[in-house]
Amino acid sequence: MSEAKILNELKELRQENHYLRQLIQLPPGDFYIKDKMGKILIHNDNYKKHLIESGFLSGKDDELVGKSQAEIFTRDNAENYRITDLEVMNTLTPKLVEETVTSSVGVKQKLVVLKIPLFAIETGQVDGVICYCQSADELKGAQGNIKLSDREMECLSALFYGMTAKQAAIAMGISFRTVEIHMNNMKNKIGCMDKSSAVEFVKSQGLEMIMEYHYNKFTGKEVMDSIKAPDKK
Repeated sequence: MSEAKILNELKELRQENHYLRQLIQLPPGDFYIKDKMGKILIHNDNYKKHLIESGFLSGKDDELVGKSQAEIFTRDNAENYRITDLEVMNTLTPKLVEETVTSSVGVKQKLVVLKIPLFAIETGQVDGVICYCQSADELKGAQGNIKLSDREMECLSALFYGMTAKQAAIAMGISFRTVEIHMNNMKNKIGCMDKSSAVEFVKSQGLEMIMEYHYNKFTGKEVMDSIKAPDKK
């Protein structure tokens, strides 16, 4: 390979890295990637900022990349995080989970974390976990902005994922008539009368993660099961 070609490929790699760095800063929550052993490979600024605020890192100069969660969090928290990491890697299936983090001064905070298996380009084998999380309070705040109750949010998520009112009633363990009342209240507040209008509304408001959170809560199902391991070449 010529020197000019090597230099050109290095330039392209630097550009791709620059684009990636910009991309991971866009989401409002915490974004980070861990390897198979649970060590941080990459993260956005929000994740490090929140760890500093919670007392897990001493400051901006405290390096986060290369640390395992056992080196950052309490033993109990780290072990619980590791359990769901392993489940995602072993099943090759994304999972939305609730995790509790206990700060250095004992303050507890609930987080909603989306975990997705990371696959190696060369082998197609699972190589770690991609994580995106927001505090449960932040998600509740977003829900409050559109003035829907928890049950109405569940009805919206049922509509979003294509469930009928009868299916939703069975999943929620309440009567069909009660679901109809909540459905009508929800529809009157935001104007969603069918799946297509619900999808349009949810996407316009950026509520996809909240929908999955509520859907998983009342069904116990994983809805993001379409991401599988890439075919081996």
